[in-house]
Amino acid sequence: MRKITCFGILSEYMSEYLPKHANYVVIEGIYSPCNLVNIPQPKIDGRILYSGTLAERYGIKNLLLAFNLLKNENYSLIICGRGDSEEYVKNMATKDRRIQYLGSIPHDEILQLQRTASLLVNPRTPEGIYTKYSFPSKTMEYLASGTPTLLYELPGIPKEYYHYCYSLNDQSITALAEKVDEVLSLSIEERTKLGEKAQQFILDTKNATIQCTKILELIKRT
Repeated sequence: MRKITCFGILSEYMSEYLPKHANYVVIEGIYSPCNLVNIPQPKIDGRILYSGTLAERYGIKNLLLAFNLLKNENYSLIICGRGDSEEYVKNMATKDRRIQYLGSIPHDEILQLQRTASLLVNPRTPEGIYTKYSFPSKTMEYLASGTPTLLYELPGIPKEYYHYCYSLNDQSITALAEKVDEVLSLSIEERTKLGEKAQQFILDTKNATIQCTKILELIKRT
């Protein structure tokens, strides 16, 4: 570490462990435009989507419990992925016909589902020290889809991201349910506008050229 003159780190909090006066730049991720599904997809009103690891610590159970509080029959919840909470997800799906569990499906199909949804949710809360030093990879993917996204405010996610999504701090199940309902109650035009802004933000500022340029500029300054 003493011989290294500059660092590329995943979150600002990692700088606390660098040598004093170290030069660094935060590169939380790189988005490849080739991952974008360019074929227009019609939105399905009221459809909520979660795609990712089905782990309790990532909030999947909280999302299901929150959805259970929503009594609007026009809402639906699509879940894709595998993990230690898979059986719990399956059980909840048998109790509520609005919940659909698709298991592990090809990534291109997930991208299409993201674009047809009305809202993408990442229920990971800021509980746990690891949230300071990690950046959920689905954050970029969600925002790049052009579909409105709901996130908890995690310390490892740069604050600029929260200009392009819906967010909450209250970690209660009720608060999550109320926020989902609040977002889906907004006009389609308002939600679409934010989704489009988020997509452009990722494509314009988080592509390989922009992110790698930050590293090259750091090296030049060092």
